Amino acid sequence: MFGCALDDRSRAACWGDDRFGEALPPTEEMVAISAGGVHACGIKLDGSLICWGDPSDGKTAAPEGSFVALDASSWNTCAVREDGAVLCWGHDEAGQSSPPAGVYESVAAGGAHSCAIEAETGDLRCWGSDRHCESSPPPSRCEPER
Repeated sequence: MFGCALDDRSRAACWGDDRFGEALPPTEEMVAISAGGVHACGIKLDGSLICWGDPSDGKTAAPEGSFVALDASSWNTCAVREDGAVLCWGHDEAGQSSPPAGVYESVAAGGAHSCAIEAETGDLRCWGSDRHCESSPPPSRCEPER
């Protein structure tokens, strides 16, 4: 387990477990950062992404482009491009890295599922595992598997 934050100079500081280099961030200035289980990603000043730590399942293989928001989970990371599209990378066994098309304003990666807020309606859209109703936000009437 580890954590990261941005200091007052927009530089990442990470601490805790460092088995995969996840607590050794790059020196680039960033506007946002998110720590997953054994990897982290940040949005650099120019909007591009940078990731470090455990590269398994493509967790550190950030897509190119300009981004405005991101969130890392234990298994994957999702980010919102400037045009509102959500891109995810990393583990995708439950479909958590396969977002539906749309225009979004924020995103949250949750391990085996991910969710995002639609920009136009403010509705919450989720995808990936729904075994425990994690991809069926209210007002849906999902019955979790037992």
